[in-house]
Amino acid sequence: MTSLSVHERMLLAQEKLEHRQILARVPSSTLPSTTATTIAGRPAGRPAPLTAGDAKTDYPNSDGIGKDLVQVEVGEEKEGFTVHKDLLTAVSPYFKAAFEGGFKEAKNKSVPISDATPLQFRLFLNWIYFRRLPKHSNSNLGGPDCTTCKGACKPSNIQVTDLDPIADIHKNYPEFPELSEGKDEELEDMITEGPWDMGNLYVLADRCEVPTLRRAIIDRLFYLAKAEREVGMYHHRISSPTTTLASYAGVIHAMRNLPITSPLCRLLVDTYVNFYHEFDDEKCETEKLFRQKLPLEFVFAVMRSLSKNNVSGEEARLRDKCVYHEHDQDHASKQVCKKAEAERNLKRKRDFDDEDDS
Repeated sequence: MTSLSVHERMLLAQEKLEHRQILARVPSSTLPSTTATTIAGRPAGRPAPLTAGDAKTDYPNSDGIGKDLVQVEVGEEKEGFTVHKDLLTAVSPYFKAAFEGGFKEAKNKSVPISDATPLQFRLFLNWIYFRRLPKHSNSNLGGPDCTTCKGACKPSNIQVTDLDPIADIHKNYPEFPELSEGKDEELEDMITEGPWDMGNLYVLADRCEVPTLRRAIIDRLFYLAKAEREVGMYHHRISSPTTTLASYAGVIHAMRNLPITSPLCRLLVDTYVNFYHEFDDEKCETEKLFRQKLPLEFVFAVMRSLSKNNVSGEEARLRDKCVYHEHDQDHASKQVCKKAEAERNLKRKRDFDDEDDS
């Protein structure tokens, strides 16, 4: 298992610090309670833009978080969640318009979100109150810990040499097996119910216009992918099956709920261009079945990126992190973003050092 980088440890320390600071502001008797754990989706809207330096939001301070509570009814069953209004309106123009505009929701202090799920909203509350992102679900293919088929993988006898085109050229052109109606339904259930906590939270942040949360998720996934590349794991995926590369089902779930132009989908494309290795698929028969369900937009985007790399002769690599941000992409905006990040990292380092001293 790869140890955390200094930057990752600083992020975790900052999360703990923010957790304590936010808890100190909120009366414990009014903290939300949550229950259900289902997943669903619908086509998402376009994300709201961010400015280059906007990796943070003016969250209410200890004097700004009032006792005004509102109700959010989530899902078709309208499960109710009681939340501090100031926290919602501080991070989301959507909730700000709903609870402070001239709509009936403002008068009733209740907003329905029928196309989200209780699990998604629980993840959102965990972030809005504690600044916690869900643990990233790595792709672990094959064996008892397989994230695709929950340990039901068939033992693989395939060796690395079996994939050599000289040994068997036909293995470079695999045919898709025919799916029975029952198997297709099983795969669809796995797409819906998979461990996509980070993706689910991003989808909700997209729908409810929470740009700061979208940015936080993108930055976390980017750093995880970058860390793997720095330690060379992309060279050793055969012996180290746990990686930040999303499973096919995870890709399908994201693509069904977000446009291909969304930062998350673009990052998924680029991680596949960088990290994909066919041998990992061979460890799990179920993962191989998902190949034929990959959206054509995603497949073409990967092909196009690989083609550009071949023409230019450049090695495939993750692009500058700002490419996945929602601010303007001119040089000046990127510099503003990098300066803001450098200042945040310096603050995190100081907080991290303070944590060690305490």
